[in-house]
Amino acid sequence: MNFFLKTRTRIQDWTKGRLGLIAVLLLSAGAATGQTPGGPVTPNFKNVDFTELVQAVSVATGKSFIIDPRIHARVTLISATEMPSSAFYDAFLSIVRVHGWVANSNGNVVTISSRSSASKIPVDVELPHPLQI
Repeated sequence: MNFFLKTRTRIQDWTKGRLGLIAVLLLSAGAATGQTPGGPVTPNFKNVDFTELVQAVSVATGKSFIIDPRIHARVTLISATEMPSSAFYDAFLSIVRVHGWVANSNGNVVTISSRSSASKIPVDVELPHPLQI
């Protein structure tokens, strides 16, 4: 019985240590972006991978992103002044358009894909009822 008690205590100690480490890493990851969700942002992204910019936009806006795996690019977005997160998102959407991609928003989830694959996505269209004579 003593063996099981010692094993359980070791597992609890190991778990507490790991959970504390994970919590610290998550907090430092948020702090590393230097952004408060919804707060002003001073973008300084020079020749970064597109996914790095997406991560920053996600933190600033609280939006989730799904990125087509065929999308790869190095991008630059630099501003000398702070901008609200909404303006940061608008600038991000400009980069998406410049590269010929499409951003489709569904609630708080944004899907980014190439124009060619976006044209294959079915879209619900409501047609007006024909006039009855």
